[in-house]
Amino acid sequence: MMPRIIFYLFLFVILCSSCHRIHKHSVPAPPSVSDVFQPQEEAEQLLLSLKNINSELKTFKGMGSIKIWETKRHYSLRTAWVGTDKKLRIEIFGASGLPAESIASDGNSLYFFSHYNKRFHKTKLGKRIEKILPIPISFNDIISILNGRVPVYHHTYIFFKKNVSPVENVLILKNNRHNVIEKIFVDKSTTTVTKIEIYNKNGSMEYRAVFNNFHEIQTFKIPLNVEIENNNTIIQIITDKYWANVSVSPSTFVLTAP
Repeated sequence: MMPRIIFYLFLFVILCSSCHRIHKHSVPAPPSVSDVFQPQEEAEQLLLSLKNINSELKTFKGMGSIKIWETKRHYSLRTAWVGTDKKLRIEIFGASGLPAESIASDGNSLYFFSHYNKRFHKTKLGKRIEKILPIPISFNDIISILNGRVPVYHHTYIFFKKNVSPVENVLILKNNRHNVIEKIFVDKSTTTVTKIEIYNKNGSMEYRAVFNNFHEIQTFKIPLNVEIENNNTIIQIITDKYWANVSVSPSTFVLTAP
């Protein structure tokens, strides 16, 4: 069972769909009949504040578990991770408590090493394999989620809609065809991000990430429980311990063949 579990997690990390950053100039657009939006300036100010979340968090380490629910199967893995901007390493532990698998990316290449059979694999970062993994989340989005930031996709139009639920407002980003590409839900009273929804160019949702159990680590606000889901799969990341702005060597993100 372990090789299949590790294979799924490896696919989870290797998956790199295009992740675009904030467009410098969001363009206002007239609201549709079905939507009541707030002034454009309010939307822009909220987006700017989201961009600055944990902006001084340069490196991070964490320990916890990753759980995966599919239609008829459930996996649970003990893990540790270390990351910085566009770089990440994940260690997966076996029943003995010793490392079983190592996954790393230096921003250009992705490395995989099995401590069980000494199998080593290296591939170029950016390969798309959505047909294998049911949740097409990008590598950069994973890093943003682990360091408590919000991935904000390239967009043309931006709207801010209040009272989408009793406790939430939502920021809506659209492309130049007026298709929704992202929704960012925020708590009414604290403007804390509660969840995000990412859509493809055709307007179909690719995944939803729900943020829970926020803790203040030094001066940073980190969600210690994140659920990433679509119609078929739920991936839960539970953080037990977290360290911010720790010393990390660049060699951490490069694996070599034994």
